Amino acid sequence: MASSQEKNGISSETQALFEQRILNLQSELDACLQTEQRTIRGLRQEFEFVKNKYESRIAALEFDLLEKSSKLVKLENTKVPDDFEPYDLNGQQITEAGKTKKMKSGSQKRNLTIVKPKVSFNLNEMHKSIIS
Repeated sequence: MASSQEKNGISSETQALFEQRILNLQSELDACLQTEQRTIRGLRQEFEFVKNKYESRIAALEFDLLEKSSKLVKLENTKVPDDFEPYDLNGQQITEAGKTKKMKSGSQKRNLTIVKPKVSFNLNEMHKSIIS
């Protein structure tokens, strides 16, 4: 009597070849997976390096800004002459209510208003752009 495999049209040799092919594909898949995991580890290390670089640069800029703003605060705490009238960058006088009005004459002295820049980094977006 023939075996059940031979009844289905599959010989034992064919069965062994299929099993060997499955094992080969599995080992190839495992090798690809290990390669991809090494690649991901490398990208994560690169991301951390870039992230730390930018974070340290941001910290240095924040420190510089803090130093400059503390100097500015010291200047603001000095006595201001009674006839002092602040002007913005467009030459408009800044009133106490925070509104501006046009300068009366072009010969008046202008004072610059310092504005703190808003800078933000989305680290998740940076990470995604590095990986892709």
